[in-house]
Amino acid sequence: EKDRKIDDFVLKLELANKTNETTLLERTDIINNLAQQLTSCQERYNDLMNENNKQIHLREQLQQLNSEKNKAEQLCNTLQIEIQQLKEKLQANEDLFKIKNFTHVVDYSNTAR
Repeated sequence: EKDRKIDDFVLKLELANKTNETTLLERTDIINNLAQQLTSCQERYNDLMNENNKQIHLREQLQQLNSEKNKAEQLCNTLQIEIQQLKEKLQANEDLFKIKNFTHVVDYSNTAR
């Protein structure tokens, strides 16, 4: 009877050890999978952070380019105004020159008589 009880306990102990081993292997697999997922998530996070940094840099560049564009447009408008003013002065000078030439022509024709 004693031997039978010992044999039963030995069988139960072996079964418990196998169950424990199986559980330990399953948990090890779960831990390994979670570690791989964590590594993957960290890499993805780093990629997203790098993309975010690139986007911030691109936004800064865009703002700078827009600012430069606005300055260039303002300069262009200023230069167009100056060109228009110079055209008007040139026209006034041409008109004045025509009047002077006309008077000189009239004067020469009066002198020739």
